[in-house]
Amino acid sequence: MREVSPRLKARLVDAVLSSDFFVESCEFFSLEGNDGSKRFLAMTACKSNDQIVVIFTIPTSASNVYITVTDGDRKLIRQVLATIEDFERDGTVRLGGVMLLDDPGLRSHDIVGVIFLPVNTSNILDYLPDKIVVEGVEHRFLLVVFLRSDEHEIWRKYGHDSLMDFFKQNGKDLVLFRPDTLI
Repeated sequence: MREVSPRLKARLVDAVLSSDFFVESCEFFSLEGNDGSKRFLAMTACKSNDQIVVIFTIPTSASNVYITVTDGDRKLIRQVLATIEDFERDGTVRLGGVMLLDDPGLRSHDIVGVIFLPVNTSNILDYLPDKIVVEGVEHRFLLVVFLRSDEHEIWRKYGHDSLMDFFKQNGKDLVLFRPDTLI
């Protein structure tokens, strides 16, 4: 079981906190899977609204850094990001790909999965680089955007470009789980 690289952790935290949008410190979490593997994550709040947080993975065996900005249930989102990292260990996670999730907490918000987008898709995270190299290993930032059932259906039937057009036409908010929370 690998531990998180202190150098990678420091570089990721520095990159994320380099925006004036977020507070200047992170909370760190580890989640342990049934097989004893650990997943490490960090979270920091928005300065103007502490209901909005950025949560990101600190990879151990994965190469991608999964990041999202959300007003959703923080524990649930951390579990989702850890699950995605577990999936990467056994499968492939790629830009534009969709991963379906079956969780009652997500279903209560009509969320059926996630899509992986370039980090600059989010105007909140567009300052981040696409990737960083630490200790000779390239780590890509992938924005995790939660998909409602209708959005997944568009992606499934018509493809990625149609979903992106749907997002634009409908003003998809990449952050909100709860419509009563505004930045």
